[in-house]
Amino acid sequence: MTLLVRPKKLVFCNNQWRIWKTTLAFHCATEFASRGYKTVLVDLDPQCNLTLQCLGGDYFEPNLLSGSVGDIGTVLAKRLEWVGDVDLTVPFVRLAQENLFLVPGSLTLSRYESMLSDSSFNDAASGNRRGYLDTSAIDRYLNFRGIEDGVDIFVIDSSPSLGALNRVLLLGADFFVVPMMADAFSVQGVENLGLQLERWKRNWLMTARALARDPKSGIDNSEVLQGECLFLGYIVNNFRDSCKMMKSEVHFEHCSEPYWGTVNEGRRNGRGVRILQESLNVYSGKTIQRQDEWRQKIPLKVKEFLSEKHCKNGLVNTSWPTPLGNIQDSGQLTAISMELCKAVQFLTPQDDPKLNLVGTRELAEKARVEFESLGDNLLGLVLRY
Repeated sequence: MTLLVRPKKLVFCNNQWRIWKTTLAFHCATEFASRGYKTVLVDLDPQCNLTLQCLGGDYFEPNLLSGSVGDIGTVLAKRLEWVGDVDLTVPFVRLAQENLFLVPGSLTLSRYESMLSDSSFNDAASGNRRGYLDTSAIDRYLNFRGIEDGVDIFVIDSSPSLGALNRVLLLGADFFVVPMMADAFSVQGVENLGLQLERWKRNWLMTARALARDPKSGIDNSEVLQGECLFLGYIVNNFRDSCKMMKSEVHFEHCSEPYWGTVNEGRRNGRGVRILQESLNVYSGKTIQRQDEWRQKIPLKVKEFLSEKHCKNGLVNTSWPTPLGNIQDSGQLTAISMELCKAVQFLTPQDDPKLNLVGTRELAEKARVEFESLGDNLLGLVLRY
């Protein structure tokens, strides 16, 4: 039984790498599913990281790469060779959590993107039906299977590029959200995405969409991307990733002076064993000064390039002052989550004894609260718009 009148397509995107976009998409989808919404994760990044997150390496390598499991490449196979259309019979993969499913990714997406870039958009812009069928291939599959299988929400993971593949995803989506970090690259990514999407929408509506409205065109409305996706808001993720991105002050016992470096560096250099808890961001919940400076710049950038260009009605004023969620670094919980293919907010001590440790237990509770709040905010907007 579906809870929404029709399936909604929600894309996670930004023109930046390493912002934990895939991880956020996975965790938000599991949050939706836990509330009774039939949710389908769709891996449309050719790197297939979402598929690996959902299925794990033990399943991913022997099954998916062998072709024994239907994936997005199976859906597109005949369309890519121009010997037929999309395969609407490819089923979703059922995941362990109730109400949660997956459309696995495929390296074939790179070939599909090449086809889109070479001719499909030009064909559609000139009224050629083949161009419409090419550009709407994934959208038509999701729409058909969504109605057939009673899907409430498709959560779509995209690549960080601004290429032809993301162009069709966003032109066909209902909504998009922008994960970001408090740094210069995220701020620039917001500007790039907002300007490029505005150009895509304008060109599509003035050419392909306009031509398809002509009754003599013979183009069915289901074959035409709507080109009206709404920006719902942004998510500030990972205030400070001490193991990957930034240097943090870590004081080790038995050191003659404070040691500056990452936790891993300190252990590798054998400079001690005890870390002062207050120096680790995952417990303190504080951002460093440089990140605070970038965090202050985010809202106005979002307003100028996303809210004022890709929102309507009340969203224009509500989507930019504050993020939909502030998700902090979950430390070792992220690794446990990926290993078990289970969202951080649903991990228990039965899953891993580390969750009984002081600090880790509190971190897990903090993650639960953060994702519950983010789920409330996203679902509220999806239901309203």
